[in-house]
Amino acid sequence: MPVPRQRKKKPPRPKSVQQGAKLRARREQQGASLDPERGELAQALLNLGAHRRQLDQHRAAIATHEAQTRLPELTTLASELGATRFEDELCARLGARMHALAQAEALEEYVSPGQFLEALNTAAAGAVRHSLIDRDPHAWHAPWLLLSTLAAIASDPYDDAVRRAIAALRAGRGGHILPALAVLTPTGAAQWTRDAYGSRFAVTVPFPSSEGPDRWYLWDIDACGYSHFTVNSGYFPDSAHALAAWQVVVGPAATDGCVLAPVDDPGLLSELLPTDQGILEPGGETASQFAEYHRSRRLADELREALARTGMPPAARSTRPETPEPSTCARQFTSWLAEHRPDAPAPPDQAELVDALARDWFEGEIPQLKATCSPHRVAVFAEHLRDYYQEDFARQLTALLPHWITWFAEHSGLPPHLAERCQPYAHGEPHPAQHPNGRGLNMLACVQE
Repeated sequence: MPVPRQRKKKPPRPKSVQQGAKLRARREQQGASLDPERGELAQALLNLGAHRRQLDQHRAAIATHEAQTRLPELTTLASELGATRFEDELCARLGARMHALAQAEALEEYVSPGQFLEALNTAAAGAVRHSLIDRDPHAWHAPWLLLSTLAAIASDPYDDAVRRAIAALRAGRGGHILPALAVLTPTGAAQWTRDAYGSRFAVTVPFPSSEGPDRWYLWDIDACGYSHFTVNSGYFPDSAHALAAWQVVVGPAATDGCVLAPVDDPGLLSELLPTDQGILEPGGETASQFAEYHRSRRLADELREALARTGMPPAARSTRPETPEPSTCARQFTSWLAEHRPDAPAPPDQAELVDALARDWFEGEIPQLKATCSPHRVAVFAEHLRDYYQEDFARQLTALLPHWITWFAEHSGLPPHLAERCQPYAHGEPHPAQHPNGRGLNMLACVQE
């Protein structure tokens, strides 16, 4: 597919194997003159690696200090609360601290959620070990509850370190007194729903509680961008409370008539549930989002495993909207423009503009969700056009965008009262998820559609 001239260019690839061989031979002939530069590059890479190791060590030291500082407070809390209440309070306090650590002005001072959890794991395991050495019959209870709670919320890849620490303690002095970890797995079938626009999901499933009835965990998943993000999550007494809370956040226009139903597409659900993205995490989490950072991913891992164990067939996959072909949509939109906007001036490069609109509209990690249209998605797409293309071309694309949204809403069967809510953002109105500086959208914003 041709690349529009208005995009950033990439170095051209060789047009044939022979040309590629000639290029390699030419580079080899130039090797002698490039040796000094290669040596400088190699040294620069070595220096970069050394700096990265020093940076990791510095951040790990900050995380260790934070964990040791918080340890007395958390063990005291563990001695006062039962396991369920302590887990909730631990998540809340970790969220507050992770949010504070993420606000560090200097990049060198930034401590990731994973580094903080690993440091707290080491501190808690050390406290359990020392209490066992001191042979105090009760001192191990509080740090053990802290450590076992970390095991209940740690997701891949951080859960391995917690499990190894617990296995080592149980294999040593604590083998005869330290209890086995509680089994963490859904106690019932997951339920879900999606909003009227089709790109915002509520997923909820029950998990056991050690001190009362099962609780339902909710993931509020926004799939309006090129990726999908869990923008809100947490426990609720039952599925009805979880759904009601989601409807309040997403808004009545988008959730009117939404009801929870059994999961009929486990493959899509597995894709939507959060995972650890490492350095690809978007950043910008609120304290409440940080509070569920680890737990939401851990429980998502458990739900994925439960879905895999059931072997549930994707029975309703055929009912999911098919992703239209961009080229087909480009032709249909061009015909629609000629019929419904005959007085609108057609730029000389209209075909290229329409091709770019259609192709980019259907890009994304989960292509089948690109047959959706919501206010948030339109705002994300408009931001993409302004940022990705050169200014003149982007201006022409955004001028076409309101027409594209009108056509696509009709094409996809979006009710007119919902389509109207998309138009302000197609015309360039700032979205509530806009950053304060006016540039870029916060993809973790919990927006009302």
